[in-house]
Amino acid sequence: RLGRESGADIVSYDFADVAGYNYHTGVTFSVNIPGRYQPILRGGRYDDIGERFGRKRPAVGFTLYLREIIAVMDTKRPYAILAPNKLDDAALQSRIRELRENGDIVIEKLPEDNVASLEESFRLDEELICINGVWTVAARTSNR
Repeated sequence: RLGRESGADIVSYDFADVAGYNYHTGVTFSVNIPGRYQPILRGGRYDDIGERFGRKRPAVGFTLYLREIIAVMDTKRPYAILAPNKLDDAALQSRIRELRENGDIVIEKLPEDNVASLEESFRLDEELICINGVWTVAARTSNR
């Protein structure tokens, strides 16, 4: 009956689910998308939560895995130009400002940034490179 009322196309029950860190004290649940190994949502019951803080009570909580949801969505990542982050380079900063004024998105790569992580949000097909002292938009040749 619960499965029919949920509105899901398919509802299954796994009485051997042992995922997690064993802090659940009752029923656990997860939501999966067909064709995907990882769930998009996982949660469960916690009894006596807050006991350390003087008030124990039952609760239900869940985690929503946004990366899993985004992986199956038909999203269009916006086009952007990758640029180095050199605040002391006036010519670079001027070129970035010019591109942005023309409507381009320019992503300045910080030292702690990972290009693969940036590419989850943007299409980084081009980058700003310095050729003979002039900052030029060119096709990306590496994941620098």
